Amino acid sequence: MKLNRLLLPEGKTINYNEDVDLSYFRGDEYHVRSIKSCHMVLDVTNYDDLITLSFNIKGTVLTTCAYTLEEIPYDYSVKEVIELNESDDDEFEIKGNMIDIDEMLITLIVSNVPFVVVKEGAELPPSGDGYRVMSEEEAEALAKDEKPSVFDILEDADFDDI
Repeated sequence: MKLNRLLLPEGKTINYNEDVDLSYFRGDEYHVRSIKSCHMVLDVTNYDDLITLSFNIKGTVLTTCAYTLEEIPYDYSVKEVIELNESDDDEFEIKGNMIDIDEMLITLIVSNVPFVVVKEGAELPPSGDGYRVMSEEEAEALAKDEKPSVFDILEDADFDDI
């Protein structure tokens, strides 16, 4: 979906309430693989040199379980307000007079899906040959066990005679 900013009435809010097809999006193997559904409620207000986009997005993505690496659905809900102007420091730029809403939707959805999603009922895999799987608490406890460094012997060495 693209909006032509020249057709937006100044000082008035236009409302969009529709399902958006983002099935063409192909993400990566370990985060968001694909966007299954997206329902968008969008309020667009044009203030001459500033355009305000107020998003309310809901839907489902396919992501990967951090424990089992299985593909699982994840429901998301995003509320975000984006303000566009013609400066170069905006996160989203206006190319000519067209505003690409699909690009913004994909960015908002992907950035709001956590990197670690665990399938309901999934457990950490067991340890194996040459590796050990541990919880975060076990890793922190292991890190607190201070072992002497092999470089501690250098503290007493006298390097002036060399």
